[in-house]
Amino acid sequence: MKEIIFCAITVVALSACAGTKNEKVEYTAEQKQQAGYECEKVTITGSKMPRKMCTTAAKRLEIERKAQETLRNSTRGGTGSDG
Repeated sequence: MKEIIFCAITVVALSACAGTKNEKVEYTAEQKQQAGYECEKVTITGSKMPRKMCTTAAKRLEIERKAQETLRNSTRGGTGSDG
């Protein structure tokens, strides 16, 4: 009886591990070109090791828009004198 329970637990544990695949989607060169796919080395603040960051044109525009919005919001609440 203990062997059956052990086998059942083992099967459940192994099937759970099999279900968590980290699948990468590979795109063709043409698909990458159409999406404006580019890679660059970026050094993150607090690190001396540059990391490879690959983005599409749409993602880069989104990052730029968020950065501009953050800058705009930070300057609105500044210590400037409005009179």
